[in-house]
Amino acid sequence: DEDGWQIMVIDHYDGQGRLWRLSEAPSINYYEVPTFWSTLEIHNDLQSGRYLVSGIDNQETVNDFGYDADPANFSPQSLRVTGVR
Repeated sequence: DEDGWQIMVIDHYDGQGRLWRLSEAPSINYYEVPTFWSTLEIHNDLQSGRYLVSGIDNQETVNDFGYDADPANFSPQSLRVTGVR
């Protein structure tokens, strides 16, 4: 996509130049951030009929982009802390 700079559809070809796989990434515009990002990744193997979907999060809570990170969270010492703050 020329506006979001995200790869949204990919054609994969085999060694003989035939279309082998198709990948797509349905995306959403997060206006409050702002960013444009994929919600899923779907990979279809057209020769075998198999597919893989990753990133299904419909049972998860909605992304919260309002989290205000403290720079101390990114120090080497914070890696030693166990548990969630």
